[in-house]
Amino acid sequence: MIPFLILCSCKHEVKQPEGLPPGVEEVLTDFTVIKTNSGVKSWTLHANRGVRVKDTFKVYGVKLQLYDENGKFSATMVADSAVFLEIDSLLFAYGEIVLEAPAETLRVETHYVKWEITQNLIVAPGKVKIWKADRYTEGEGLTTDIRFRDLRLRKVYGRME
Repeated sequence: MIPFLILCSCKHEVKQPEGLPPGVEEVLTDFTVIKTNSGVKSWTLHANRGVRVKDTFKVYGVKLQLYDENGKFSATMVADSAVFLEIDSLLFAYGEIVLEAPAETLRVETHYVKWEITQNLIVAPGKVKIWKADRYTEGEGLTTDIRFRDLRLRKVYGRME
């Protein structure tokens, strides 16, 4: 009877892997994620390092390459860090962010970007600097498709001719 009581009073604890902060399930370094739809490349994400907690990835030193519905390269985003919510199909990028769409001769600089993956929509609600060919403008509230063909600014500072 005494051994039974001793066994019942012990509780099972799941141990956190040594050296990882609480909740972190995986630590990744220098990795690439490639997303395809029916064999057609949608996007690739390369990061210097990252951590995974359930279905959320926090990544650092990010380079994201976007492809159109035919798998043709359309744009690149480079960011200091990002949070990727796999279930919600959202990516939030932070820090120094540069978006470039070579086919549109376009470059955008900002500090925060939300990418709604299922809608192929990129939103930069704060201030942005935009270079298109040899023209330059600044504004706030950028919304665009992943090909950067339909750019909309909520506020424009200056003019782009």
